[in-house]
Amino acid sequence: NDYTTSIEVDDAEAKTYFEQNRDNYKAEEQVNVKFIKVNPADLVTSEEVEAYYQENQKEFTTPEAVKARHILKKFPDNATDEQKAETLTAAEELLKTVNAELAAGAEFAELAKKHSEGPSSAQGGALRGRNPKLPAGDYFARGDMVKPFEEAAFDTLNTGEVSGLVESSYGYHIIKLEEKKAPEIQPFVDAQYEIQQKLVQVSGVDKAKKIAEDLLFDIEIRDYNQALALEAYQQLSLAALETGFFSRDTTNIPKIGATWGYQGLADELFDMEVNVIKVVEAKKRTGQEVEAYFVATVLDKKPAAIPPFEEIKAGVIAEVKNEKAKERAFADAQNLLNQREDAASLDALLEKYKTPEGLTADRLSVQESNPFSLSPTSDYIAGVGNSAETMFAAFQMKVD
Repeated sequence: NDYTTSIEVDDAEAKTYFEQNRDNYKAEEQVNVKFIKVNPADLVTSEEVEAYYQENQKEFTTPEAVKARHILKKFPDNATDEQKAETLTAAEELLKTVNAELAAGAEFAELAKKHSEGPSSAQGGALRGRNPKLPAGDYFARGDMVKPFEEAAFDTLNTGEVSGLVESSYGYHIIKLEEKKAPEIQPFVDAQYEIQQKLVQVSGVDKAKKIAEDLLFDIEIRDYNQALALEAYQQLSLAALETGFFSRDTTNIPKIGATWGYQGLADELFDMEVNVIKVVEAKKRTGQEVEAYFVATVLDKKPAAIPPFEEIKAGVIAEVKNEKAKERAFADAQNLLNQREDAASLDALLEKYKTPEGLTADRLSVQESNPFSLSPTSDYIAGVGNSAETMFAAFQMKVD
């Protein structure tokens, strides 16, 4: 880049370069499209969102929840009545031991690790529920645990209390209730976006499709602007726009947006015939939900072709300048390398550098990269940038 401004390229040189590299300038097929975008998101009102929230409070209510730990004295598999009686006796002894250790200052979690025979012993007896509405942590709701356990945790114990023996189908539990949370309703402001997105797919998409299909009919009878002037569309803030010419492989469709946000749209438009009006459905980037409907007409198509030199002269001149700048920069770099003596350091070599005639910039400096790996997925080197050539060359060199 430092060399580009000092390089002159005349039209004759640029044209010669163009003729020698014509295939590099071949333009892909292009289309120019007139369209009306009908966005489902615009068809869901704030009143509808609030009404849904008010009518579906249960959906936004976090259930009553508790946080508890337990120590389990487990029944043997397929236990007989006699074995269950023996387990009860052992559990009663365990309860005495646990109460004594708690009285002496032991932590319940440590006692669970020491005494519990349940799978949660490694977590200090902590129990985790299955309700996705509960906050992160070891909370569970009614219905997550067996009934006797649930009744003790929700209805019997107070926060901080330790239970006596609670029998379940698994064995005997000693439960400590650590925290209790009352049901909570998610504030409307927090639920608003989620509801809006849901209603867009539930009702907004159907409304948008119906409007687009009605528009198609009205445009075929009249034209775009006359159709939009009809009373049925005046409150919808719709507009007829024109993309201008673009190619199928573009990353951004003019007046519409990034192609990844409108899956399938570009291909549909290129497959249409000129002057045919059609409703095109564009999907979100996931490819599942509808992003928008387009009432579209391809106004014109340009076949793939090499444009005349005069149309792209400025770009050709810039490319020739860039090529010559790279050649000159490489020659100066090679010239500097040739001045290196066998034992000279890069710092010593830099002292021999003289700014070439006609070059105003003098930015050379000795730099050092961070350590980097020979990576199959990234060729980035700190201080250098992305350069697979530099990366491979460095790993082929000897130290110093």
